[in-house]
Amino acid sequence: MNKIELMNQLKIGKLGSQFTNYSEGCIGDVIDEIANDNCNNSFNDLHKIIDKQYDENINNLYKNLEDSIKYFLYYKINTEKINKNLQNLIDDLCFEIDTNKRLEDYIQKINDYIE
Repeated sequence: MNKIELMNQLKIGKLGSQFTNYSEGCIGDVIDEIANDNCNNSFNDLHKIIDKQYDENINNLYKNLEDSIKYFLYYKINTEKINKNLQNLIDDLCFEIDTNKRLEDYIQKINDYIE
């Protein structure tokens, strides 16, 4: 199956695709940055609105985290065709994501497998 087909099957919510803007970093920090960047900061004096937006963004990212990291990995893979073994490896890596792990560690595991 090609990676675009696999990516289109994933439930990543409204912000999950933004993981592809990163190549490295602690997953928890990336979640925080994505959530914060997607708040309407023009309402600086209306902290309740910003806090609510931030909380909604955080909840959305955590709700869709496993599929969002899969999406990120498929996006970063340097091949269009994904065989079943590679797909299974990605599924295993993305089961119960540890947000203290780094994105680049996931990429390295995929690259090690491909090589």
